[in-house]
Amino acid sequence: MSRIEKFGRRRPQEQKTASVEAGVELEGDGYLPPRREKHPSLQPKLTKWLVNTLMLLFIVLACTLFFWGRSLFAPHEGTHDAAEAWKGACLCAST
Repeated sequence: MSRIEKFGRRRPQEQKTASVEAGVELEGDGYLPPRREKHPSLQPKLTKWLVNTLMLLFIVLACTLFFWGRSLFAPHEGTHDAAEAWKGACLCAST
């Protein structure tokens, strides 16, 4: 004897209650809310904070490198020219 013959098929009422995501039926209040609504997870919020922090750090790094590189090759009055020193270092390394 197969399981369907022994126990029968699910009745439509059982399928309806099994597919309801709301939870347990209470006597007067209706249904309990799902756990995800009652206790939301912090993972999406933390992921958003992480991505935003990484983007901010990348922008700060890019700006810092841009201005640092710009100051290396900008002519300065009365100080050692960093661009000439850099060119000299590059010429020494290439030989």
